[in-house]
Amino acid sequence: MKKLKRLIIEYEDGTGKQLESAEVSTAVQAFLADAGLCTPPPEISQVKHYLVLQWKDGWREVMAVNSSTADLLRYYVIRRIEDRGRLVLDLGADYPELRVIERTPMEISRLLIVSDGSVKSYNLGLEVEGYEGTFEAGGKKEFTRYDRDNPYFQGEFSEAPDITGEIEGVVAAALEDKGLTPADLLSMEQDRRIREYADIARAAGIKGAQRQSDVYGFIELILKKLAG
Repeated sequence: MKKLKRLIIEYEDGTGKQLESAEVSTAVQAFLADAGLCTPPPEISQVKHYLVLQWKDGWREVMAVNSSTADLLRYYVIRRIEDRGRLVLDLGADYPELRVIERTPMEISRLLIVSDGSVKSYNLGLEVEGYEGTFEAGGKKEFTRYDRDNPYFQGEFSEAPDITGEIEGVVAAALEDKGLTPADLLSMEQDRRIREYADIARAAGIKGAQRQSDVYGFIELILKKLAG
């Protein structure tokens, strides 16, 4: 199914009207999607935690973690032909959750787990190398960047409610450029908010690792914090 580009309306008297996709409300886009005419409209995720990955080059990606608890157990990179990062999360269940990081996993410098009123910060600057077999013969190299159960990494975790300050500063500056307050933006209709959130995400250099709705939900969380 294709994404809506514009909506053309024709009247009985032969006149018509054309609306660009940004002018079509979320409700109308949802109706058209139900009729099989376009993809569903963008959404704002509402989850309990957001995982924020920060790279050395300034790139940031957001992932939703819809669990009542979330903690980083381990982050390590396996090197074979290509590097693959392994992110292991403790979500309070019987088994941890594994997520794979493909974009330059060795270059991630920090990981945040952000929720309403809580920020956990993990510095991924340390490294422990391990080997299995001969690399040239198909073995692997493993680079552990964080391990909760390893004393070597204990100082790399902190409860840091102010660590999102840099992101908050970029969001606040983007709002000031638009002449808006956090409360102004939060009071808008969802389709208008999504358009504004997309602008703010570009200014803050935040991308969605899997879904853009995760980015919008994370920005909304930051706005609520700024609004006090």
